[in-house]
Amino acid sequence: MELLSLEKALESTCKAYVDKFKVCKDASFILKGDLIEIKISRPIIAEALKRLTEKGFPPVFCPYANVIVAVLEDITGSSYDIKSIESIGA
Repeated sequence: MELLSLEKALESTCKAYVDKFKVCKDASFILKGDLIEIKISRPIIAEALKRLTEKGFPPVFCPYANVIVAVLEDITGSSYDIKSIESIGA
């Protein structure tokens, strides 16, 4: 897949999170070789996940990451793996 197409898919998904679906304050990405770093600021699900974790229910997935992987796989026809998910300041 062309790098430009990959960037457009990521830009479109990040924009949809913020402007269309309003599920976070900001979303951005950085391409680092074969690694895609996604940053989601102030996700609306963060508080619910925090409360579940405090009650002993660890989160088993990140819906934001899963959507991005699904979009990229659909557009590119390639397989993507989530290597890690980090919560920063949530």
